[in-house]
Amino acid sequence: METCIQQHDVVQFSKENFIAVAGEYNGNFSRSLSDSASDCESGVTGSSSSSSSSDSRRRRRRSNLRRRIFDENLAVELSEQERTHEVIRRRFLSAMRDDTKVVSIHKRIWSSDFSAQARVQSFQVHSKALASNNNGGAGASPNSMKFAWFGGSKERIHHILSRGFSFNDIRDNINAAIFLSPDHSPVNSLEKAIPDEDGVRHLLLCRIVLGRSELVQPNSAQTEPSSNEFDSGVDDFENPKKYIIWSSNMNSHILPEYVVSFTDSSTTGNSKIVNGMKMPSSPWISFPSLISVLGKFLPPDAISLISKYHVEYKEKRISRPELIKIVRQIAGDKLLVAVIKSCKKKNLVKALRN
Repeated sequence: METCIQQHDVVQFSKENFIAVAGEYNGNFSRSLSDSASDCESGVTGSSSSSSSSDSRRRRRRSNLRRRIFDENLAVELSEQERTHEVIRRRFLSAMRDDTKVVSIHKRIWSSDFSAQARVQSFQVHSKALASNNNGGAGASPNSMKFAWFGGSKERIHHILSRGFSFNDIRDNINAAIFLSPDHSPVNSLEKAIPDEDGVRHLLLCRIVLGRSELVQPNSAQTEPSSNEFDSGVDDFENPKKYIIWSSNMNSHILPEYVVSFTDSSTTGNSKIVNGMKMPSSPWISFPSLISVLGKFLPPDAISLISKYHVEYKEKRISRPELIKIVRQIAGDKLLVAVIKSCKKKNLVKALRN
C-alpha cells in the first residue's frame, strides 16, 4: 500500500502536558538517571532484592512474554520499584501516545565478559579525551555526555548489546552515521523499532558523547566530520532532533545501556484486514492523494515543498515522522484532519474493489 498519513498522526503534545507527566524528571533526566543507578564505570548491575510481593506477582503474570526478550547474561530486567525504572519510564511515556505501555526495561550487564568491559573502557577513554579537548567554542556543549534513543528490531538490539554497532546499522542512510534522538524525544527513533513476534517494540537508551558538534543540513551527504575541529553532528543547535555519530566513532562514542520494550496502538490493533490487506483503522489518505487534494487549498509553492519532501522520504533521506511533521507545519492540522476524514469512505471502497 502507498505511504499514507493517518488521522492519529496529527497529534500534538502540549508543553503543559509534557511537564505534568514528566514531573520532577523533566529537564534533569541525565542527572536523575545517574543519581538513581550506578554509573557505567562500575560494571555492576542487578535488580533490587527489596521488590514487594505485589511487584513479584505482576512480573510473574508477564514472565512468559518477558523471558523471550533478552538473554539474562546480556541484560537484566529492572524491577518496577527501582528508581531507575521509574525515571526512564516517566521520561519515555511523557513523549509518547497515551496508549503506549511499557512492557519491561532491561539494563546491559557490562561485567559479563572481557569484551563488554573493553567497550566500557573505550567509551570512558574517549569521553574523557573529548571533555579535555573541548573547552568552549562553536558547537561545544557544556555537557557533551548525553542520553539518546536508538530504535531497531529485537534482533538488531540484541546484536548491538552483544557486539556493538555494525554496517547493518548505517547501510540505509547516505551519511554512514548512527542517528539518535534526544532523551526527551524517543518518537523520532520509532520508525526503525520494528515489532517482534509478540508485537513488542524496543528502543535502546544509550549514553553518548558528542564532543564538539557541527550543524549537518537535512539534505547533506556528509559522511564524516568536516574538519578535525568537530566530533559529531546535530540537525539543530538550539533544539536538536537528531544526534549524528559518524561510523568511525559508533562503538567508541555510543554506549547502549538500557532497552525499553513497549507496545502501542501500532502493534496492538491499530490496523485491520480488508480482503487480505492490512489497513489502518484510523482514517487515512495516501500521500499522492493528499498532495492532490491539498492543491485545491494551498498555494503552488506550498504543494511543491510538500512534494519535494515526499520524494526525499521515498529516497530514505528523511523519516516518516519528519515527513509528517513537515506536512503538518505547511498545511496545518485543521485542514489535514478535514481532508483525511473526507477521504475515509473513498479509501475503504477502493480497498474493497481491489
